[in-house]
Amino acid sequence: MTNGVIDAALRAALADIARVPQLLIGCDYDGTLAPLVDDPSAAGPLREAVAAVRALAAVPQTVLAVISGRALRDLATLSRLPSEVHLVGSHGSEFDLGFIQRLAPEQRALHARLEAELAAIVREQPGVRLESKPASIAVHVRGADHEVSERVLEAVRTGPATWPDIHVTHGKEVVELSLLATDKGAVILPKLYRRYTNWSARKKAKVTSQTFQKFLGEGSGGKPDTCYEIDDFLTNGVHSATPRNFADFVEGGKTIKFQPEGLVFGEAPSSLVGADGKPITTF
Repeated sequence: MTNGVIDAALRAALADIARVPQLLIGCDYDGTLAPLVDDPSAAGPLREAVAAVRALAAVPQTVLAVISGRALRDLATLSRLPSEVHLVGSHGSEFDLGFIQRLAPEQRALHARLEAELAAIVREQPGVRLESKPASIAVHVRGADHEVSERVLEAVRTGPATWPDIHVTHGKEVVELSLLATDKGAVILPKLYRRYTNWSARKKAKVTSQTFQKFLGEGSGGKPDTCYEIDDFLTNGVHSATPRNFADFVEGGKTIKFQPEGLVFGEAPSSLVGADGKPITTF
């Protein structure tokens, strides 16, 4: 974009995206919808960003998700986005506010031990702040000078970051220690999970004998999910890119053979089948 004018290539790319039958838009919160600030609790969303998000969420056949490293409760409180926008916290671990209740007792005990250890490390270290989340704790050094920052991060790296069952994520002036392995990529790939639940329901109702891999390949009602390799899609657009069967990128019904950002998905219709083998149309 130059001087407020959209160039031809960008306009063409936007036109192609606008034609897809089902569109999923995912974005971060800090640094995207809200500015990066020294005090994370003051990072309210930009008014223009909120307006854009609301407008996108209202578009038919469009799903919008905000995926953040923040705790889900904090994300919901700060963003105040409408319910049409899906909020996902803790780098993909939190989808609902009852998440903490599903942690095992030993995980909650590990969280308490981790919090105590980190509190000891950052005690009397000016400008350093801990952010406790349901399944992780982040150490923020944005407000500290270089010497303090390096001292704290080194203590974290050589201390609790080496504990068994602790997963470490490094960010810009922050390091996060989690009880769970998290990956934002998994959040923006709900399709495999949805297809698995669809197949499981059919299997339990004894209306299919297919393996999950075969079900993916043939699709629901004989209409498999199509997808496009991202480079092909961006170069040639939705009408000229080569459609691929989603099953081609899954091995044995459980191993994904691509990076989340490597594919653009189409969406095939599906239905829920009851124990009598008939589609469920009302609840």
